[in-house]
Amino acid sequence: KQAEELGLLALERNPHSRAAEARLGKLYEDMQEAYLLALLPDEASEALHQSALHWHRAVELYPTDPRTRISAGKVWLEWSQESDDPQAREIAAEHFNAALEIDDSRPPGEVMRLRPAEREELERFLREVQG
Repeated sequence: KQAEELGLLALERNPHSRAAEARLGKLYEDMQEAYLLALLPDEASEALHQSALHWHRAVELYPTDPRTRISAGKVWLEWSQESDDPQAREIAAEHFNAALEIDDSRPPGEVMRLRPAEREELERFLREVQG
């Protein structure tokens, strides 16, 4: 809880911080796992939803980072399975497709391109979300 409070405080101090949003997204992912291990499904579901919202906001603040989009897409895909929300599945697909487009637009020697293993994982998630 203290980490959550500090993350929210950092975001309050700088509401345009992609890093703070991404940290909160990851923190809520970790909280979801802890709640699942503690057999607290309602809390786990809420943490997953909060994670998706923070990752989505991180993408809004820095839309050209494919890795942030992949992280957002993975959480939105999981949220779509948890909530049966078809819009969540569409959001996941948008993030995965955008990550591919961004990576494809970069020159072959660009150091920021996705590594082959990252790209394979992304394509696997995209196939899963398309279904």
